[in-house]
Amino acid sequence: MKKILKVFLLVTLVCLMGILFLTSCNDSSVSESTTESSTTTESSNTTGGVPNQHGQATVGSATFSYVVNQDGQTCTLTRLVNYQDTDIVVPSVLDGYTVTRIDYSAFAYQFDLTSIELPETLIEIGSVAFSYCNKLVSVNIPDGVKTIGPGAFANCMKLKSITIPDSVTRLGTLESEEDYTLSESDGIFYNCNALETVIIGNGVEKIGEYAFYYCVNLKNVQLGSGIKSIGTQAFWTCSRLENIEIPEGVTTLGHEVFYSCRSLRSIKLPDSVTEMGLHVFRLCIELTSAELGNGITEIPELTFAHCSKLTSVKLGDHLEEIDRYAFMGCTNLSVMELPNTLKNIEECVVDTCYALESITFHGTKAEWEAITKHNKWNQAWKQTGKEIKKIVCSDGEITF
Repeated sequence: MKKILKVFLLVTLVCLMGILFLTSCNDSSVSESTTESSTTTESSNTTGGVPNQHGQATVGSATFSYVVNQDGQTCTLTRLVNYQDTDIVVPSVLDGYTVTRIDYSAFAYQFDLTSIELPETLIEIGSVAFSYCNKLVSVNIPDGVKTIGPGAFANCMKLKSITIPDSVTRLGTLESEEDYTLSESDGIFYNCNALETVIIGNGVEKIGEYAFYYCVNLKNVQLGSGIKSIGTQAFWTCSRLENIEIPEGVTTLGHEVFYSCRSLRSIKLPDSVTEMGLHVFRLCIELTSAELGNGITEIPELTFAHCSKLTSVKLGDHLEEIDRYAFMGCTNLSVMELPNTLKNIEECVVDTCYALESITFHGTKAEWEAITKHNKWNQAWKQTGKEIKKIVCSDGEITF
């Protein structure tokens, strides 16, 4: 009996030792596996950054904050944190990430900056990125930039010139305008009242709304051949702008595009322009001659209102309608020729055009009589005691 008990205890002891040995082996295996997994994770992170990871880097005398882009290789510069030198060179690389984008308001309200050099790696400049840099005199836009957002240089009151390279396709416009409506202060160069010279590359298709709003010293503008549209009030009150060439290919002029450009001497619209907004040349008080292309079928309301030095205007061969007050206050307008395509003349079209005593109509007297005319279309003459004396048609005159 005692021998049986001893054997039983010995077997039990051997079994317990075996269990302990196996447990020890399993723990070791798990530990090794965990260590190997951790090592693998660290290794994968070294191949690129984590998207949306934030960082801060000092380059030279300036410190910049950034966020890693979705590709894990490039970054967006989000803020100029601090700087010692007022001439800033933006680096092409921050902590190993290539700088491809300047974020919304990244340099805004940096009142002491005088010049900025942007890197060749840059693709996009965000909205209001450099707004209110009041002492900024010069900035380069590298060839390779594709997009410059609304208000990017608004209120940079010392900026004198800007060249937009051919690579830029979107200038001061939104990718989608469904959710947001721009206002005057969103103009890309809004209130840059020292700006004198602008060169826009051939890649730009639309000049955004309010782009050069109240750039009162803007004198020289070169528009690229790719432009198709010029937005509302784009050159509003550019008081020193004397001449501007609208390139063939432009189809649309927004409302008040050249409103109160008080030094503009002459304007010629190419045949490609088919649509004009309201008041496009209103208060261009030095404008002496205007030529509208054959693409224009309607002259909208108040288009040339108060262009007091306008003496002659050439209208396109496909014109169908002249809206009310279109030439109101053109007190020196003495020559007007109308095509035989005209179908409608609205109210007070030539209000206070005191020098206009006759109109040449390139059609017959019957065609003139067939035009729908508001009963006050020539109201100005009747009110002032001056009257239009005749309509000169191809087959004779109609006198009044």
